[in-house]
Amino acid sequence: REHVRALTAYSSARRAPEKEPPASPRTRKLRERSAELRDQQRRVEELAARAKAAKEAYRVCLAELDYISQRVHCERARLASRRSPPEEVPGDEVFSAPSPR
Repeated sequence: REHVRALTAYSSARRAPEKEPPASPRTRKLRERSAELRDQQRRVEELAARAKAAKEAYRVCLAELDYISQRVHCERARLASRRSPPEEVPGDEVFSAPSPR
């Protein structure tokens, strides 16, 4: 009988929700600070992810600007070579006409 009573008490105690003892002020403060720390860590992770995305977007923009700059430079050089008369090579004047003595 005593065994059955102990087993019944044990079973009912297992099924009953466990009640925590009242927290001391130190424990409450620790829980509050832990929750604040978790929130701040979550915020830091979120900001780090945003910073990483911004850096990647910046890198892509710089690559595109570099590409545009190179294309403009090449196009200007091509147009300049088509418009200007051929430049004289230094030293050609020596062989082109005799100099008066």
